[in-house]
Amino acid sequence: MCLGIAGSIMAQLDKVWRQQRLSLSTKLIIYTSLVQSVVLYGSETWTMPVGPVVVRCRRCLQARIVRCDQRLLR
Repeated sequence: MCLGIAGSIMAQLDKVWRQQRLSLSTKLIIYTSLVQSVVLYGSETWTMPVGPVVVRCRRCLQARIVRCDQRLLR
């Protein structure tokens, strides 16, 4: 659920990421406060399954973060 919302936020902020007038540090502050906080919201209470599913969940989360980073940095 949180991953889908984070992807939606990244899409809504697409014009911001393309702005050349904004510095990378400003974009990173926006990314951290708006996107990363949504992805990690409530992560302390997530229950992680046992076995190979854990690896799949971890890869899915890491893949979403990498995609967001790539979109931000272009």
